[in-house]
Amino acid sequence: MDTKSRFLKFSNNDISIRDINLEFLKKMDRWMIKKEYSVTTRSIHFRSLKAIINDHKDLIEKYPFDGFKIRQGRARKNVLTKEQIEALKSANIKDKGREMAQKVFLFSYYTRGMNIKDMAKLKKSNIKNNAISFIRQKTEDTEIFENHIIINITPAIQEIIDYFDFPYVDYLFPIFNDKVHITAEQKHYRTQTFNGTINKLLKELHLENDLKETDFPDNITFGWARHTYATILYRSGIAIGQISAALGHSSESTTRHYINSIEQAEIDELSQHL
Repeated sequence: MDTKSRFLKFSNNDISIRDINLEFLKKMDRWMIKKEYSVTTRSIHFRSLKAIINDHKDLIEKYPFDGFKIRQGRARKNVLTKEQIEALKSANIKDKGREMAQKVFLFSYYTRGMNIKDMAKLKKSNIKNNAISFIRQKTEDTEIFENHIIINITPAIQEIIDYFDFPYVDYLFPIFNDKVHITAEQKHYRTQTFNGTINKLLKELHLENDLKETDFPDNITFGWARHTYATILYRSGIAIGQISAALGHSSESTTRHYINSIEQAEIDELSQHL
């Protein structure tokens, strides 16, 4: 949900820039805390709102952010190391649910950090000339961008495709059922619940015998796949521009923020040993 949608939801779709004052910001902050939004999420939305306010100062009597502190979330090291990825690849996962989570995570990692929405829509018809071809749709500043993505199918990707290959099923992954998930709302809900299930199972992977001795994290989520992909490329000496193109970022600055947030988390971790 973008910043505009969150503020409209909080204000019951009745808000103008002139109504935004210090008290409004405090109430909004308390509302997001009650909804259990993270510090980082709240920070992102307040900074976005501040940018909008700064562009329309002529419409307000008193600057609302005077006296309001935007809290900053601590950078998190939400990536796997190359060693942990290698351990995950070779791990013989006994639990079937966790094995599914392993395969889904690795597929995203192998496919440039493909998100769960795009994975859910993949069909066998998206495979052409030994490559996955699909349209990635993303929203930036309320504008919708579409990128045509083509990813060559490596042996590792093919192995995962074969794992989920069921006769008479068009989809590559067991997420959508066209007889059940018909409307956009139903598909959105199904995607969210599947993502939640995968995250729960990923957090259990450290319990598997093949991963117990690898210091495998117990807080891993599906989103780590994309961050791990970008970070491992960066540490392998791949240029930021190439990583940015692979991730489908609209600018290199977005990619640099991606990498820098991870680097900062590791610096913070090192500081604890001083």
